[in-house]
Amino acid sequence: MQFILQPVAWLTILRFIIGVVFLLIGLPLFLVGVDMSVEKMGDLFSHYLIEHPKKVIAMIGIFGLGFISIIAEQNFVMVLSLGVGAMLTFGVY
Repeated sequence: MQFILQPVAWLTILRFIIGVVFLLIGLPLFLVGVDMSVEKMGDLFSHYLIEHPKKVIAMIGIFGLGFISIIAEQNFVMVLSLGVGAMLTFGVY
């Protein structure tokens, strides 16, 4: 395609290949890190939630996490963030 449709400089192709190599190395490392940290944190949190007598405090924390994760995106609005926080809380309950 490079020779027929859209000629691209060899330096651009080299940069693309280097980016692909970094992607193939970095993505598995990122996924292993997520598996080692976030999954274990969710496991510990769920066991804590089941055993803790004051579940309301944990529910407020879950609502906060759901709210913050959506409100951080600039394209979303407050109502959507409130909905996601409420549905996460309801799902955990």
